[in-house]
Amino acid sequence: MTADEEGGASRAPASAYSVAARILERITLTPSQTAKMRAIDHKYQQALYAMLGGADRAPTALERARLDDEAEREIMEMLTDEQRARSDR
Repeated sequence: MTADEEGGASRAPASAYSVAARILERITLTPSQTAKMRAIDHKYQQALYAMLGGADRAPTALERARLDDEAEREIMEMLTDEQRARSDR
């Protein structure tokens, strides 16, 4: 079992930007999409804070997966059809 599976530190800081990096490798966002990305990350950070209840620990693999899945869904929704086609997802 890895540290992440045991609830230890994850591979990168928990954020919607780490999710976006996997999805948007070859995609350039418009200014409005960049603003939307900031809003998605803000929502992610608020959910993370609420989930951890102020505890000084990294999210578990399951907690992170839930947040990442929601961020991925929102990121994919903001993309145009052309951008989705260029996405690796």
